[in-house]
Amino acid sequence: DKITYSTLLENDCDKIKKINLKYNLSQEQSLSIFSGLIEASLYKDINKHSSNEFILKCASIGSGTKYLQFAISSINTIKKFDLSESIISHKHFKPIANIISSLSSSLLLLKLHNSKLNDQSSKYLFSSLSNNTTLTYLDISKNEISSEGFLFAESFLKSISSLHTLNLEQNLLGSKGMILLSDFLSSNTSIRTLNIAYN
Repeated sequence: DKITYSTLLENDCDKIKKINLKYNLSQEQSLSIFSGLIEASLYKDINKHSSNEFILKCASIGSGTKYLQFAISSINTIKKFDLSESIISHKHFKPIANIISSLSSSLLLLKLHNSKLNDQSSKYLFSSLSNNTTLTYLDISKNEISSEGFLFAESFLKSISSLHTLNLEQNLLGSKGMILLSDFLSSNTSIRTLNIAYN
């Protein structure tokens, strides 16, 4: 509960570098509590000390994304954001996209492996990355993004110069998606590792 979490964190909140909520309580309860901690100002100095990593893995986030957006909006120094295996429907992905957008000047690693992303999610995702200039690692493997959804990646992949690893394994890109990818990467000289297996 909030009292337990408060007791645990209140003395050392300014030293936190990594926040890991995976498999902790129910997905919405965990996020609600974390959001409550932010609101209670337990993390009031966290931006000064740079929280570097946020990990959350659970069966389904659902409407809990609204709590997550509120919490992360107060921590804009995150460099590693991992929501792998957290099922996020396209109806609830917009708050996640807002978070990613807010981290455009700090985010280095983004993992959304096996998160049930589809073409609509892809639209929000790549729009949120449009102004990012720092991302080096993007993993959106084992999702449901087709060539139609991958169209939204054009601006990001053609302009990002920091990205060196792109994992697209086990999506639904097909031959059309491969043609798009080839075109998008024709002007990208930064990517060194590309995984497009099982598409």
